[in-house]
Amino acid sequence: MIRIIKHMFLCSTALLLSACARGQATIKELKFDHTEWDFGTIREVDGKVSHTFAFTNTGSVPFVIEEIQTSCGCTVPTYSRTPIKPGEKSTVTVTYDPYNRPGKFIKDLLICTDGRSRRQLIRIRGTVEGRPRTVEDDYPFVLGHGVRSDNILLGFRYVGQGTSVSRVINYINTSDREVALHLRPQTSSGYLTVDAPATICAGCKGTITFTYQLDRTPRSYGTMSDVFVVSLDGTPSNNRFTATAIGTDDFSETNLAQAPRAQLDESFHNFEEIRRGETCTHTFTLSNTGAQPLAIRRIVLRNGLETSLKEGTTVPPGGSIDFTVGLRTEAYNPGRLFETLSFIVNDPRKPLRDIRLTAIITE
Repeated sequence: MIRIIKHMFLCSTALLLSACARGQATIKELKFDHTEWDFGTIREVDGKVSHTFAFTNTGSVPFVIEEIQTSCGCTVPTYSRTPIKPGEKSTVTVTYDPYNRPGKFIKDLLICTDGRSRRQLIRIRGTVEGRPRTVEDDYPFVLGHGVRSDNILLGFRYVGQGTSVSRVINYINTSDREVALHLRPQTSSGYLTVDAPATICAGCKGTITFTYQLDRTPRSYGTMSDVFVVSLDGTPSNNRFTATAIGTDDFSETNLAQAPRAQLDESFHNFEEIRRGETCTHTFTLSNTGAQPLAIRRIVLRNGLETSLKEGTTVPPGGSIDFTVGLRTEAYNPGRLFETLSFIVNDPRKPLRDIRLTAIITE
């Protein structure tokens, strides 16, 4: 965990340094009293904390802070944008919001000037003592009749053929009476099962288990979605439970070095302006740079899209195929459009591939 936090800190600092460092010069004309401040331990319940960094313009010309970039929206700098004359002092006040951020923090701020070609780094750090958690914190979704849940959307990501994957939603009944629970499928993939209690006792906590099981024939490749209407004592909740998954091959025992590897020459194309009623096409190239044949498992076409790519097509190792994607514009109203063609391949590194298309439809 320490290594992960250190890596994230180094990455955020590197992003800040690259964001406005067209040149490599530091701001030598600014002399700070100090460039780092440790807040020590602060309490989340006490709210925002601030510290002021004082500096002097030791140069021979007026100095203007053009921008101060931060590594997090929780950190807000306040500073003057008026020129600071030689010998004058000024300040940068940094405010940190600890809300929902318990634990240690290190935040960098990058002061940029001179066309963002020069920069000065200042830093705050500290430790946030988290507030006592409430029922609302742990179960933010109101289902009704005193029942709350910690989630209403379950993203399963990839589920392999012949496997099953489970996720849970935790609930609590804050009322003083038993409540009847009923989940009615509104949208069903046919591959999801739910284990839920018929009643929830007063003051009780529990879980509802959702399981995608892809051991049936025919196989299910591509996106699956299931939506449930939640009813408590016969009253439908304003919140629904939604589960989504992407059916792929089972890659649990796949050797990546021996697997197929899909590579598109481009994953985005702009058709620019098209008159409504016209059909435009573009050719893409799909290559297999892996060691095994690449197979097209499923193709998902939306609205006015068409393609020459066929399900079941295979690309040998080292080979490639060209295919067209067409856009039939009679299905759209005038204006900017964005569409996506998706397909599933047996590449364990990235089974779902998207080609994004955009155009401006005119009359």
